[in-house]
Amino acid sequence: MKKTLAAACIAALLAGGCALPVHQDSAAGIPAAASQRALHSAAHWNGLARDVAQRLSARLAPQTALFVNQHGDASAFDRAFTTQLITALLEVGHPVLRTPAGALRVGVDTQVKPGIDATGALEVIVSTSVTDSSQFIARETGVFRADAADEALYLAAPQTRSKAFQVVGGE
Repeated sequence: MKKTLAAACIAALLAGGCALPVHQDSAAGIPAAASQRALHSAAHWNGLARDVAQRLSARLAPQTALFVNQHGDASAFDRAFTTQLITALLEVGHPVLRTPAGALRVGVDTQVKPGIDATGALEVIVSTSVTDSSQFIARETGVFRADAADEALYLAAPQTRSKAFQVVGGE
C-alpha cells in the first residue's frame, strides 16, 4: 500500500511537471515556462509589491528610511504598485518618508513587450531600484504575463502639452 501511494505521488508530480505549458522565446530561442507569474488583478500587483519589499529589505540595513518616487505620468499599474509598495515597505519595518531628504530613493520602471505568443499576451518587465545620489543599492527585476486587453494599465499616461497665449488687440 505504501509503495503504491508513493508511486502514485511520484507519477502525479512528474505528470504535473510535464504538463507545464512552455513557449519559445523567439528572440533568444530559449524555452521558458508560460506559467511565469501573472499580473491579472490588483491582488497580483499587491503580491508582487510584498515580494519586492521583502527582497529589497533583505539587502538594506534595518530601519533604512526610504522615499518612493511617484511620477505624475505613471501608468495605472505604476500608481497602484508604488502605493502597494509603500505599504509593503512599512510592513517589513522601513520608514517611508513623504520627501526625499534623508532617505534612499525607491524607483519603479515598467516596460511592456506586446504580443509574446499566439494569445497576444503581454510581457511586463518591472524593475524596482533603491538608490542614493550616486549608486544603485539594491535592484529587483521580474518578468510577468498580462492580458493584452489590459495593455493600457501598463502604459504611461500620455503627456499633454499646452501653452497659454495672451491675445493682444482685436475688437
